[in-house]
Amino acid sequence: SGNFLLDSESRMQPVASGVQGTSAIDTVCGMAVDENKARAEKHISANGGKTYFFCTDGCKQEFDANPEKFLNAGGPASQSATSQHSAGRVSSAHAHRD
Repeated sequence: SGNFLLDSESRMQPVASGVQGTSAIDTVCGMAVDENKARAEKHISANGGKTYFFCTDGCKQEFDANPEKFLNAGGPASQSATSQHSAGRVSSAHAHRD
């Protein structure tokens, strides 16, 4: 019974963030990203034969500047960056566009 709410919430996060198609996780900030939207906006990078998807150009640029920082971390480099995204407290260079 308690797991139902957690499972439902975790499935709704991509929808709430605007993900409508196949989702990926932004390696920089940890946000759910719509792969088709990221491709259309050129918020993608390839490294080691794998494609990475980003929520904004700022996340892409941060990854491109130092991919090892994010790939060696095994996930988003900063959980505080993820919480700042969620709370809308990001710099204008990193702000989400609708």
